Amino acid sequence: MNPARLLEDLYTPLSPDEPLIRGPDPPIVPPELRKCEWCSKSSRELRRCAACNSALYCNRECQKAAWKRHKTTCKAIATCVTGKPNEDAVLTELRAIGFSTMAEFSEALADFREAHGWALACIAKAAARREGSPEWLTPTKALCIHLSPRSAAERRTHRDPGSAFWIKKLNFSSSDSVDELREFRSGLSFATQNEHAEDPDYIGALLVVYFIEGFRVTMSVTYAQFRPMVLDLPSPEEQGAIFDDLSMLCVGCINMGCPLRVLEGNDPIVALPGRFSRVQGKWTWKPLFDDWKEYRGGDAGLDGVLGRLRLPDVSPAQLMSAMSRL
Repeated sequence: MNPARLLEDLYTPLSPDEPLIRGPDPPIVPPELRKCEWCSKSSRELRRCAACNSALYCNRECQKAAWKRHKTTCKAIATCVTGKPNEDAVLTELRAIGFSTMAEFSEALADFREAHGWALACIAKAAARREGSPEWLTPTKALCIHLSPRSAAERRTHRDPGSAFWIKKLNFSSSDSVDELREFRSGLSFATQNEHAEDPDYIGALLVVYFIEGFRVTMSVTYAQFRPMVLDLPSPEEQGAIFDDLSMLCVGCINMGCPLRVLEGNDPIVALPGRFSRVQGKWTWKPLFDDWKEYRGGDAGLDGVLGRLRLPDVSPAQLMSAMSRL
């Protein structure tokens, strides 16, 4: 089967009688960068969790409501830096990679993950599918995303919350470093399972671990995985081309500081590249264009990313639509 024809078939709009296509979780991202972890509202009065400095909340009520979901990650971070010897070692490592405090690092990583949330969810799904049938999901393996922090000078130049890190490597692992997260993993998977337990297509949670080059603290999160929405799946080779291209597109846009996000009101399956700028005191994302069909080239970074795709005759919008059904 021709991959381009396959994608054309997958991209055909669904009829009103067919179920909605599920996009990456979360499907819609507000234009403002920071929002409450519980209610998703954006506000200039957001406050950080005092224990981990990563989660943001509108108020104490939202923080209490989110605690069951947040506590495993929070305790993992807090445990890692508790005690004077650990605190001194952590601070030394932080300074070596360009951060002065744990709060500054936590904020930068949280902003990075929020800015690139759509792309990171896509990378997780593509990697899980590339590894094999969705049923392979097991608590003994995790997708490891290795991040390299940009220098303090680069961060001062760009100040873009989506540009503090870049992806150096992706790999699956069941090594000792992943096994150390075993006691936290059940809580993370349980929270994800609770959110999607009623969905008959839910098959499990993929554990993703973020490793930061030069820093001992790791961050883990789970992404819900679902059964494919098409019964007649393409060949493994054709699926692999789709997964590889979408992963390359997402990693490329992350590394060039051009977050892929969904424009509110547009198709929730299709994300657009854009950049952040300060608007009325907030970091606000703005797309480079409103539709992939409008892009005629000219952005050197984006052109370079698109030029490396294996299916050059297939648009990014078609790739994303195909991915949502696989």
